[in-house]
Amino acid sequence: QNVNEDTTLWTSAAAQTGITGRVMSLSASSTLASDDWFYLQGLQMTAGQSYRLSFKFKKGTASANQKLKIAYGLSTTNNAMTNQIVDVVFPTSADAQSFYVDFIPAITGAYYIGFHGYAAASQGTLYVGEIKVENAPSCMEPLNVSLSNVTKNSVQLNWVAPLIIPTNGYFYEVRTSGNAGSGEVGLFQSGTASASDIQKIITGLLPSNTYTIFIRSVCGTDNNSIWVSVGTITTFCDYPDFVSASAATICGTGSANLSANFGAGSVYWFDAASGGNLLSSDSNFTTPNISTTTSFYATGGNIASNVTVFAGTGTETSITYSNPFYSLWSNNHTQHLITAEELLSYGLAAGPITSIGLDVTSAGTLPMLGLSIKIGNSSATAMTAFDTAAVMNSVYTNDSYMPTTGVNNFVFTTPFVWDGVSNIIVEFCHGNPSSSATMNRTVKTVTTSFVSTVKSHKSSSTNANVICGDTTSNLLSYSIRPQFIFQGNGLCLNPTRTEVIATVTAAPILTLSETEVTFCEGNSVTITLVSGSNEYDTFNWVPSIGVSGDATDGWFFNPNVSTEYVLTASQSSGNECSAVV
Repeated sequence: QNVNEDTTLWTSAAAQTGITGRVMSLSASSTLASDDWFYLQGLQMTAGQSYRLSFKFKKGTASANQKLKIAYGLSTTNNAMTNQIVDVVFPTSADAQSFYVDFIPAITGAYYIGFHGYAAASQGTLYVGEIKVENAPSCMEPLNVSLSNVTKNSVQLNWVAPLIIPTNGYFYEVRTSGNAGSGEVGLFQSGTASASDIQKIITGLLPSNTYTIFIRSVCGTDNNSIWVSVGTITTFCDYPDFVSASAATICGTGSANLSANFGAGSVYWFDAASGGNLLSSDSNFTTPNISTTTSFYATGGNIASNVTVFAGTGTETSITYSNPFYSLWSNNHTQHLITAEELLSYGLAAGPITSIGLDVTSAGTLPMLGLSIKIGNSSATAMTAFDTAAVMNSVYTNDSYMPTTGVNNFVFTTPFVWDGVSNIIVEFCHGNPSSSATMNRTVKTVTTSFVSTVKSHKSSSTNANVICGDTTSNLLSYSIRPQFIFQGNGLCLNPTRTEVIATVTAAPILTLSETEVTFCEGNSVTITLVSGSNEYDTFNWVPSIGVSGDATDGWFFNPNVSTEYVLTASQSSGNECSAVV
């Protein structure tokens, strides 16, 4: 039924990838929103009986915003489709999707099921096939199953109750191997949930273990639904648990002393609940100077030596200059930034790093001559240019290195000792004085939220000692970096940061008679306290050169040049307030 009377409507089409047999196809108009129906043959359905409609669907392009509603009624017209069954939610991919939904007619009769395409204009093509209507099983399986809130020893199992809620609730299995219901081998744990439950927190799991979880409905004795595979999870490593924290209150402007306890684990302080900057790696933390109430965040970690740490998932590859082994001219000089927060999140702890690896997916044919690798601490936050101020430590050299497919590991001649709080830069360089050929090789990479790579190269055959000193030729930056594989101290970090608040209360008012004065060289000016002389007992001017006097009689200023002075007033007892003007 072509409700909008445009030139496009549902038609029968050939099978599509992932859908067998012929399909129904609807191509969207370029100017009008779709408003088109197709209907199944009439079906005699009984009131109170549950039916299951199953089908497959897909969209022509992943970016399309397709729309599909399904309803039923007593005739093949859109106005008769008064009983909506489902409004389908489309995934972001263009892959074929299997779908089913159960429904119960309220009145016995001959019904027609309609499929309604109603996408906006220019949304490509929608396909529907493998349609089946049958009696629903007497015991319906749970719907929309998922797993969430994974910890080191627990996971939350979620589901939506089926159309007919199972009388005896639900039964689940946690397995390390085997299919659901296949017996004791591979069965780690099983349990039940009540009919009213829609989630279950499964506890007692082991750290760093992989489990597959299944669930089914239990409707009565020997009446169970089919098993539903919920998914597979890997629990976190055995991180330390939070024990306690001590907040602090200061008056006015100053620093606060905070502390946190994660048992035997090391403590790490950040300025944000996630991401942010690493501020300290000590259980006792003195904040920077603050003048307003500020939240800081602590977490704990356990450390193990000689652990392999992957800096990112490495699901992408690079065949550009963000890859230090690539070059159009047989030479490349790169610096790659990894923040301290990233290193901790990847599982690297402070201490010696003894090697670095790159996973090569295509090795090419040309060796890299004069290969050198350096590492250094850096205050940089983005690689828009080479960090020439960083102290770089040479950790590996090779006169001629030919990569191989797989992980290429470079053992350091001298370990690099990471302090656990600094960002680091990894630098690669190689050249070839007699070749300008292209080095077409790829490595696994990660995309970063900041500019993490900078490169330079010469557009000619160039010796390594020349390009390694060049930080400006053909300069280009990327938010892509190799997936580095470090060997060093491993860190099992608690994924939850605990908020610790430094509270700032209002300090007594501190006011000067003047905040800006102008006078001739060789003269002086006197500035006095208007308020604060009775509330504070210690006064300190920075700089102190050209200042004399006291709070009682005022301060006399006679600098030789224009100068900005800052007064800090504080209390040596009581609330120990401080103020700055």
